[in-house]
Amino acid sequence: MDEVTDDLENGLGEYEGEAWDDNGTPNNTSDDTKIDAIIWRKNKDGTYSGIKIGYNEETGNWDLDGANKVSLQWMRDHMYLPKYADDPNPTGAWFVGGKAPGYTHYGFEKFARFDKNGKPDPKGEQKTYTYGKDTVGPGYFIPIPCDPRKQTRFTIPIDTSWP
Repeated sequence: MDEVTDDLENGLGEYEGEAWDDNGTPNNTSDDTKIDAIIWRKNKDGTYSGIKIGYNEETGNWDLDGANKVSLQWMRDHMYLPKYADDPNPTGAWFVGGKAPGYTHYGFEKFARFDKNGKPDPKGEQKTYTYGKDTVGPGYFIPIPCDPRKQTRFTIPIDTSWP
């Protein structure tokens, strides 16, 4: 992801991408809708790398953009992370968000790998997660895997969603 986002950020490489919402019918593509999408991944050094995919109605083409080494402070200031807490996301965690035409916010879900006891584990099973309060003290959050039957989305306004 670092290499791709760096290439996109610097106008290098040949990449293509599309983003579609299957409208809840994954086996039927006739009702799929073009959407804008953003994918963020937490790097080992604590920064974030992202890819933004958008459909350009004027040109009829998909546009790709990359952002690499985005700071923790930027992620905090733009509502991806708790404002007054340490970064609770495990290394390798990723957020995927989409926005349908006409909407003012992206809806995001967070994913990370967890062991059978619900602790972050880079070799564990991939699950959606949310934040929970830790017993360490105020302002401390921990990642908690979610019930796969429940949606755990958070939203970001489109005007603050990209560096």
